[in-house]
Amino acid sequence: MKKRISLLLAVVMIVSAFCVTGAAAADTTTATTGTTTTNTAAIGSSVLTVKYNGEAITFPDAQPFVDENSRTLIPVRFVAETMGADVSWNSDTQAAVIKQNGVVITVPIGSDTISVTKDSSTSTVKMDTQAVLANDRTYVPIRYVAEALGAWVSYSPLFTTVQIYEDVLTAGEITRLHSYYDMTWEEACKNSGESNYGSTDEDWEKDYPQVAYFTGTYGFENANEWKLRHPNGIERKTYSWVSPTAYTGAVSGKTYTYGSQPDVDFAKLVLAETYGVEKELNSAGKVTISLKTDLSCVYASRHANESGTYVRGILTVKIPKNADISWITKNYDFISNPKAGETRDIDVEIHVNTFTSNIYWDEMTALK
Repeated sequence: MKKRISLLLAVVMIVSAFCVTGAAAADTTTATTGTTTTNTAAIGSSVLTVKYNGEAITFPDAQPFVDENSRTLIPVRFVAETMGADVSWNSDTQAAVIKQNGVVITVPIGSDTISVTKDSSTSTVKMDTQAVLANDRTYVPIRYVAEALGAWVSYSPLFTTVQIYEDVLTAGEITRLHSYYDMTWEEACKNSGESNYGSTDEDWEKDYPQVAYFTGTYGFENANEWKLRHPNGIERKTYSWVSPTAYTGAVSGKTYTYGSQPDVDFAKLVLAETYGVEKELNSAGKVTISLKTDLSCVYASRHANESGTYVRGILTVKIPKNADISWITKNYDFISNPKAGETRDIDVEIHVNTFTSNIYWDEMTALK
């Protein structure tokens, strides 16, 4: 399954006219690449958000704030309980105690150190600011608690969003999958052997200024958050004639209608269709595969327009002892140097066709 970009090229002249939309923001920072400087005010958001597995966490009373060390402190109870942990208060030691799956975290007020007990062994973790008590809530820089519970934690500066994932992929797997390079428009055209149709990287960034934020330290986090917040159909905010606004998964049968469902539901539909890879390849009977991925790896690529969606994941491939290796080599180029009887994990990228109302996966490549 060789990387195809022809689907993008077929519609690029149409969709490039769409305006980029995003939450209004007071932030006026800029992103600069080798070709273009863009402003986050019209692209991202300055509203602080904390998400767990792609869903925003609600803070019913006490709200996050920035302390004197310019660190964002978050009410620990709401996040920890959303993660399934139990939270209690020890009035004798003035500490919040968080428990989950045998892990016990103690957060003393006024201290920049938390203790973590696991498997009868206790260690300490030094934070970059102190835990404080405010509005009858314990506030901490949430990264330290969430990571101690085994979650992956990062941040999208474009959307001022703390991202916490503790779903299908492990923290290490998410970090690795995010680390692969995402090609620019011209690089992707050159790699595929296709024409760029006279459109340069500079042209691409003018049409899609958000891609300037999809590179660098938090580039993937921005690209991920962009796709979670920008479902297909959102262009209707600017262009009432844009269609379709209702989508159905070819494999999953799941549906999404813009305007009547949360934005993240579109990403969930894309994720469900990604698993169509399993159905198609397993039905061929040449190998047995299973895919491992979650919302943390759904993203908007630097070389795809707003209707294109990519998903990264881990493909476990089992090759039968009596396998037709020559057939596998010819038809499954995502498996390099296949060997009969082996089982291997392959980091892959899957493109999901979201250009029409019928959503389906249409290409897969091994990440290198």
